[in-house]
Amino acid sequence: MKIKLLALFVVLLLLLVMVQCRKEKDTELPKIELISPHNCDSVYRGDFIHFEAKFTDNDQLSKYAVDIKNNFDHKSYGPGDQGCDFGPDKTAFNPLVYISVNDIPPGLKEYEVSLDIIVPENSDTGDYLLIVYAEDKTGWQSFYSVSLKIVSDEP
Repeated sequence: MKIKLLALFVVLLLLLVMVQCRKEKDTELPKIELISPHNCDSVYRGDFIHFEAKFTDNDQLSKYAVDIKNNFDHKSYGPGDQGCDFGPDKTAFNPLVYISVNDIPPGLKEYEVSLDIIVPENSDTGDYLLIVYAEDKTGWQSFYSVSLKIVSDEP
């Protein structure tokens, strides 16, 4: 009987210790610092878009994504993609589409990435959005977008 009471006491003590040691729940969104490209930048067909960003989180980052899509209907996706001179609305024929989802090595609170994204020579010219996403290990996500213009390689 004494052994059962002692075992129960030890289990309760361990549970109490575990509850006291439990971390606070993470409620902070990861942060995105987009270094390049800048809002309203233009890039020629056949050239590349230089993408550079820094991701930070209070606890641990998980993944990031980069999405480039046409914005031929000129919708806004956030405060970062405002104030550009847009061309007329148009129908997409052969738009640039770029989607890349990447894991961030475990345990990092800060991560920097730099890459060059090729713009095919046959891509539609016009207005595009580059949207960057960041996710932390608890699933919180944030995004940031900028407007880009793909222009003809002709003078």
